[in-house]
Amino acid sequence: MAAPKTGTRGAFERRERPHADENTASAERMADRARMPKTLGQLLTWYCRLWDEEVPERLHTVEVWNGRQQFRTIEVDGKKRVVDVWPGALVGGSALGSHADTSLFRRYMESYAAETDEDGYYVRPCHAALGRLATRDHWMARNLFALAQAGYDWRSVADRGGWVHGMYQVYIEEALRRLWREYADRAVRLV
Repeated sequence: MAAPKTGTRGAFERRERPHADENTASAERMADRARMPKTLGQLLTWYCRLWDEEVPERLHTVEVWNGRQQFRTIEVDGKKRVVDVWPGALVGGSALGSHADTSLFRRYMESYAAETDEDGYYVRPCHAALGRLATRDHWMARNLFALAQAGYDWRSVADRGGWVHGMYQVYIEEALRRLWREYADRAVRLV
């Protein structure tokens, strides 16, 4: 038969390890943080997966366009939010009868990269990280965007830009590392 517990163990641990709670919380934060990919191939795989998740697959609907999307900024609880002014059915812009954009694609094209939802989470966290990177290094952000548009083939981007492949490989790898750090810093929530 085991001895009854007296309840002093917790007091002992608090006395012997006064910062145990902070240490546990710190360890949990470190475990939650993803590890940075090490190679260019791993960085490209990470970037491809993230970017492709944020780009809508379907561009058009069978409806006809008949108006232009408009946004306005409102303040909710001291935070600025961008909201649609027109209902989705009235958005479009061709008198010739071109197909209307899907609401996801329209929002992707006409909204801004750092758009947040009502809870303060980024709608497109990779695009938001790229936007933050662009404020510090415009050319690096442009190269990363070009990389996504080229199907993640860094050699074709290097050829179009007149870069030597070895030099561009080092450059684009560093660009992806900076983007990863920007993404990992505030990937999901604007706080």
